Amino acid sequence: MLERPPVVIRLLAALVRRLPAGRYRVMDRVARPAPPPFIARTPVDAGGHAFHCDLRDGIAREVCFTGAYEPLETAIVRALLPAGGTFVDVGANWGYFTLLAAHIADAAGRVVALEPDPRLFALLRSNAERNRLSHVTPLQLAAAARRGTLTLAGFDEAGDNWGLSSLAATGRSDARGSAESIESTDASGSTGSTGSTGSMGSAGPRFEVATAALDDVLDDLSVDSVDLVKVDVEGAEPLVLRGMERGIAAGRYRALLLELHPSLVDGYARFERGVRERMSAAGYQGWWIDHSPAAARAASYARRVDLRRYLRPVDASAAPADAWPHQLWLLPPTTPFA
Repeated sequence: MLERPPVVIRLLAALVRRLPAGRYRVMDRVARPAPPPFIARTPVDAGGHAFHCDLRDGIAREVCFTGAYEPLETAIVRALLPAGGTFVDVGANWGYFTLLAAHIADAAGRVVALEPDPRLFALLRSNAERNRLSHVTPLQLAAAARRGTLTLAGFDEAGDNWGLSSLAATGRSDARGSAESIESTDASGSTGSTGSTGSMGSAGPRFEVATAALDDVLDDLSVDSVDLVKVDVEGAEPLVLRGMERGIAAGRYRALLLELHPSLVDGYARFERGVRERMSAAGYQGWWIDHSPAAARAASYARRVDLRRYLRPVDASAAPADAWPHQLWLLPPTTPFA
């Protein structure tokens, strides 16, 4: 049975959170060698939820020592998700954003979390159960174009980032869907954008995972309206968006927080242009999120994150040169600047 963090870890975490600079360098040094996994907690203002913490994983390590992960995206979730609202976490990992959203939405709201990697899903489900979050629905499922199966290239547990599981380029065609709408097509009619993994996850195990269109999943759960959906799927964005087309056209999703992976999507420029065109045609307003190291560093030390500093309209500026560009799409009158 897992226990509380070792005393030294608790003391070091308290110290790291008070540092005016160098938090992440100190965090990485003091966390090695990693002790056995333990039960840590998110900050009180994020719900104080207990979670399985393995310091070998960079996400868990960051939450344990700094209290948050991806400070800008965390601020966006706080700004856009109302009490009693509905949040959908596509690529939930062990559930950092799921737990945060469960706190913000509270028991009157609803959280649906999809995670296909069986190792991470076990942690996601146990974290929800450990905190008795009855309004959280964890699903061992990969969002894609339609129901079927695909091969997931899993993360390498010896690596630092356990968020690298990615759908491989092989799998059943009925899960990939046809080459239409948000995805551009080539002359042969193939998408050219199946979420190829590149080198990511290549050292880890592979799993056959169930897939489904997100619109169909929400239909099954009788979820008609979503306040915020977060998509972080390591190159499978074309598949996920194919499975959201009906909901996007109908305004089912009030806000979409989308992480893009240029190196993992074939024909990325064409695909990203298609996203902007389709989302704009559906009435959404889009912003680029400054996800640069400097922006993340500034946001992590800020007492209150002013999103005006970090968001730029997609129709007024070029895509940032980030390795993982982030977009935020909102249906008016929803705004991140309240």
